[in-house]
Amino acid sequence: MSHYFDTGYSVRQPAWHGLADVHEGYPENWDQARQWAGLTWEPESEPMWARRLTDQEQLAGIQAILENTPEGERAAALADQFAGSLMPVKGYQRIYRSDDITQTLGCPTGKYQIVNHTAYGEILMAVLEQDNLKYETAGSVENGKCTWALVLLDEPIMIGKGRVKDKSATLPYVALTARHDGMGAVRAQATTVRIVCANTVKAAETESDANGTVFSFPHTGNWEDRVEQARAAIAGVKNDIRAYTEWAQAMLGIKISKEQEERFIVEFIPMPPDSLISDRVAKNVEEARHAVRVFLASETVEGAGVRGTGYGLYQAAVEHLDWGRKAQSAQSRFNRQLLQHDPIKAQASQLIHEIAGA
Repeated sequence: MSHYFDTGYSVRQPAWHGLADVHEGYPENWDQARQWAGLTWEPESEPMWARRLTDQEQLAGIQAILENTPEGERAAALADQFAGSLMPVKGYQRIYRSDDITQTLGCPTGKYQIVNHTAYGEILMAVLEQDNLKYETAGSVENGKCTWALVLLDEPIMIGKGRVKDKSATLPYVALTARHDGMGAVRAQATTVRIVCANTVKAAETESDANGTVFSFPHTGNWEDRVEQARAAIAGVKNDIRAYTEWAQAMLGIKISKEQEERFIVEFIPMPPDSLISDRVAKNVEEARHAVRVFLASETVEGAGVRGTGYGLYQAAVEHLDWGRKAQSAQSRFNRQLLQHDPIKAQASQLIHEIAGA
């Protein structure tokens, strides 16, 4: 399935795939979160071995022992046969699940150092410099190759005006993701994505990469040695959050009239030159413009009390870009919303300022 979900939980709000356990309150600590998430197993390592003999050579050796070795000496001879049929693979190791030794997670180089699930809580508490973290979600994807823990920060971003109930809140998270297959580092990253599956793990990582809100702990050293750098990265994220809040508040201060709304819609979704206009093209343009007008009257804008402002107009434009435009598949729509940078959204903000003369 596209979400690649193994085990996990979420607090209050169910995951979109409906497979995670839902709890009404937050776990008391990371140990309890681990239990809920099904992360009581640990990634462990052992040396890698390769065969010296082919199947035919192995079978021939066993047959020779059975035919030529006294019965009382056969067990030892067979043990020597199997031991001699293997040779160590220098420079590599096998990572497996402690609850299933047959489940190979990866075969990284010998320099790779495991960061186990026990350490997740310690890393997050050290980086955020606080106890009693709110573990919003946690779990495993890709058969344990990637696991995560998501913390809800105590400082939500409040965007809006008037009474508290009229404000819309953007709740930022800090996510810890780790790959046990040797294909990536342990990452502490600030994100607006609520991780509940493999797709949202990727979305959070892509978002934090684009925004520079991630700090990586390579699997080649002690994570304790890099805590101070990670704290500085998170502090930078909080500065970015404040900058976004200031931008949103400034957009709320831009007054937009009905006439300016309509001018924005017409310029945001322009009609092609006369030489390129067909009845079908003209119809598509008018349908797209109508969709933006519908979004402007929707709960996202009207109900949030932000209509008539630059921020409300921007929200309607973004909703159209994410949901109004046709998508070839649900996956391509998901990519458009979360994984891909869309320059048209930045152009929408610039157009709002031009129309309002701000």
